[in-house]
This record gives sequence, C-alpha cells and structure tokens, in this order.
Amino acid sequence: MLWNVYWIQLVKKWKIRIEVIIMRDIRKDKKYFEEYLTKADQRLLKFNEVLELGKIKFPNNKEKEREGNGFLLDISLYKLNALYSMGKEIDSIRKYYYEVVEYMKKGWNFKSYNTMLWMVSWGILLDASSEVMESLHELQSKSKKEDFLIDYLFHANNSNWKINTKELLFPKDFKTLQELVQLDDKEEMINKLKYYLENEWYKIYDDTGWHESHNHYEKIYSGYWSWESGAIAKILQLNDKDLKNLPYYPYDLVHYKGN
Repeated sequence: MLWNVYWIQLVKKWKIRIEVIIMRDIRKDKKYFEEYLTKADQRLLKFNEVLELGKIKFPNNKEKEREGNGFLLDISLYKLNALYSMGKEIDSIRKYYYEVVEYMKKGWNFKSYNTMLWMVSWGILLDASSEVMESLHELQSKSKKEDFLIDYLFHANNSNWKINTKELLFPKDFKTLQELVQLDDKEEMINKLKYYLENEWYKIYDDTGWHESHNHYEKIYSGYWSWESGAIAKILQLNDKDLKNLPYYPYDLVHYKGN
C-alpha cells in the first residue's frame, strides 16, 4: 500500500514536469530552441562586454551607449519570445521580462512602435508591477507619439493614464483591434479577434526581418505570437476557449496570474 502511494506521488511529480516542458510552438523542437537561447546568451554577453568597453573609451557618447543598449534590447526581446515558445514556466519568463524592461529603459530609440506594443502587452499579460508599467508609460510619453492602441493598453492597466487620441499610427494594421475594443457584445469581440488572428496579424509583419524566419537556414526564429491580442483578451475578460488552439494566440499567458 505504501509503495502504491509513493508511486502515485511520483507520477504526479512527473506529470507536473511534463506540463512544464511542453512546447508551445511546434514549428521547431526543443533542441532548436535550446540552441537558439544559447546563442542569444552568447550575443548578450558579447554586446554587454563591447558596451562596457565603449563606455570606458567614450564616456560621454550617450548616443552610442543608447545604440548599444538598443542591440541588447532587440536580442533580449526575441529571447523572451523564444522562452515562451519553448515552453518555459511563466514565472521564470516574468523574471526575465523585468531584465528586458531595463534594456528598454536604456536602449529604446522612441521609433520602434512594435517594441513598445509588445512590451506593454507583455506587462499586462504578466501582471507586471506598477513600477515597471510606470517606466514604460514614461518612455511612451517621452516619445511624443500618440497612438490609440498603445494608449488603450496603458489606460486599461491604470485608469489615471488617459487615452489621448482616437487616431492610430498604423491604421491599416490595427484598425480591427480598435474596432474590437469599442464593441459592446463579447461574442462579436471574440469573432473579430479571431478574424484578426487568422487573417491579418501575420500579414502585418510581412516586411519585417523575422517574417518567414522559421524557414531560414540560420537559427533566427523565436516564435510567432500576437501579444497584443492576448493582452486585449485579458483586459476584456473574454471567454477565449475558441481561440485556444489558434496560431499566434498565447492562451496560457492570457490566463496567468502573477504574484
């Protein structure tokens, strides 16, 4: 009897372990993402060393320093993507997100719309601290670029942050999401979000370096995920069971509760 109890406990432990390592992205295998992450860590180490040497050699060149931190931001952002794709536990991803925020504060050049969109969406999905969200909001304010979608996400996180415009910086790309968040019927919201994921999201990025990167001969693919879709679903508390198995939709992240 004692042996049976022990065996049941052991099986439960193994089940927990299996859930932890299950792949979220099936375009690549675990080995691929392990190698991708190793390469990302090597690049981060190298660029950090170069950046430190640069600060010693050119102590007053803040522009070069921000540019160097911008490289670190790009690498770390795609590493964050890969950690999720590989199936890492969300608590550990959350910890790494805070590191990416530090790169963001030092290296965002106020021009990359997608970087801010992804980072604020990640912050909502990971229940990031108010301090972290404040730092992102401050960066967005300094950029002097007003956009309805980003304003909406910040406002949803903190009602004291106002939606300053009804205009989108990229109306062709995000009009569907703007229409979605202004609907009253949640079933219509789900249908519109489903349409966005199935018909629009991937096409929006057809001119980016990571589009079709899963077919590249080098290991540059980190995963395809629509973080803003997940953030909106979480904000609106949508019943997203019909979205669960759609490509690009980070279902388990939408349902994550941070500490």
